[in-house]
Amino acid sequence: MGRERRFTVVDTDAVPSGFVDALFGQEEIGVGLWSRDLRYVRVNPALAAMSGRPAEEHVGRTITEVLPQLGPELEALIGEVIESGTAATGLELSGETPAKPCSQRHWRASYYPLQGPDGAVIGAGALVVEITDRKLAEAALERREREASYLAAVSASLSSSLDAQRTLRRFARLAVPRMADWCVIDMVADDGSLRRAALAHVERAKEDLAWDLTRRYASGPDAFEFTPKAIRSSLAELVPEIPASLLERIAQDDQHLSLLQALGLRSLMIVPLSVRGRTLGAIGFVAAQSGRRYDRHDLALAQNLADRCALALDNAGLYEERARIATTLARSLLPPRLPEIDGVDLAARYRPGAAELEVGGDFYDILETADGCFAAAIGDVTGKGASAAGSTALARHTLHTAGRYEASASGTLRALNRVLLEVAEERRSFLTAAYARFERQPDHLAVEVAVGGHPQPLIVRADGTVEHAGAPGMLLGFDPDPRLSNSSHELRRGDTMLLYTDGVTEGRPLETALDEAGLERILSGAADLPADELVDRVESAALERATPHDDMAMLALRFAG
Repeated sequence: MGRERRFTVVDTDAVPSGFVDALFGQEEIGVGLWSRDLRYVRVNPALAAMSGRPAEEHVGRTITEVLPQLGPELEALIGEVIESGTAATGLELSGETPAKPCSQRHWRASYYPLQGPDGAVIGAGALVVEITDRKLAEAALERREREASYLAAVSASLSSSLDAQRTLRRFARLAVPRMADWCVIDMVADDGSLRRAALAHVERAKEDLAWDLTRRYASGPDAFEFTPKAIRSSLAELVPEIPASLLERIAQDDQHLSLLQALGLRSLMIVPLSVRGRTLGAIGFVAAQSGRRYDRHDLALAQNLADRCALALDNAGLYEERARIATTLARSLLPPRLPEIDGVDLAARYRPGAAELEVGGDFYDILETADGCFAAAIGDVTGKGASAAGSTALARHTLHTAGRYEASASGTLRALNRVLLEVAEERRSFLTAAYARFERQPDHLAVEVAVGGHPQPLIVRADGTVEHAGAPGMLLGFDPDPRLSNSSHELRRGDTMLLYTDGVTEGRPLETALDEAGLERILSGAADLPADELVDRVESAALERATPHDDMAMLALRFAG
């Protein structure tokens, strides 16, 4: 597109009549001539078809008389070409013509000054090609690219959270203002009632009004319009222009109608949130002050968005259910409560890994021993899921049984090792464990500790000193004769022993996670705390520094005397 600083001279006497006839006979290119006073002199059928008038009805008329909408712009443009003697080429024009009223059309045109034999500009000529189809195709492609980008952004945002309520709020925000001035989402509750789960508006100050309307004029699932209707029928609805009668029909009283009218609702789309044959709810897209008018294309995009939202909700529901089942099953593999032991303050913690959907293998337990005393055990089975759960149950059962006949801590772990090796190869699991036998003495607890590939228990003395208990040993379930040994310790009044799994010290990122040295510092500063408060402090410190990567288990025993 541009202007050429040159004159086009037309000497009609010098141009063969056959050439002129061929030029005006073009079927794809519109050709026209105008006099200096901007009246049509001649047009070919192609240009006449663009205008919507027969060719002969152009002659003698002004441009505005033929093209009321485009006339003023074209007269100014062609007038400048005539006055300046400068061609205007490669211009793109848009507008409506009588040939297709109410339809935007596009052309590429070039305008040239025409000179007579004496060199004076006697008028102007034009070559015009309609490019409406090309423009529409370009616009459609651009629209599809924008929509694809928008859909990708929505999908990415929705998939970033597995919390259903957060997903709905996020969706409503993403819909405004790209798709609507208002976006409301209603969901079906467990008892079959409807609840408004999310709401967004381009002007956040108006959201309070909408929530107030929701509270004052709640609609049940049997309502005739809007989201209840879409939920009941599982069908989308398009209302290009909201009639006053619709608002009157849904209003519950005169005040309700007045408030609805004040919202300035113009156009509406309602689409169901359906997945796997179930309708979870419905989304309302409402145009108001923007003045937009929804069409079938908008409805298809809205349904595409709703389908993605429904899938994200379904995934969130499945995640929550699996997480609940995993947590419930994991807790079922732990003692329901700790026993009461005279003179010993007991506390335990279990926390699943941050994003675990499968049962982990961490466990702890308090057990009876062969000599009628008691023992504490903690372990970590490799792997996740049903296999780990089975191994955890087997380990707890074996420790309970072996502890009643084995006279030493290491002997109990060796018995567990033999049982693990007897399990079929395809079901075999490895585990780490620490086992401590406690025997009451007049002024202290005598403790015998054995460790099989597990973090060594820590003893926190009453004065804040922290010591390691036991000697490192081999992983269980791997070798028929693992290296295991017993070590002896004492717990005196105010001393605490902490048994823990590596989830406490292996959060992510590792750079900020609570390491063993950090754990010892925490324990040193908590030496005077009851067992429950001590494990609370360790758990809080671990969570403040990093996200748990693995399950976290702790068992604390404080000798109170």
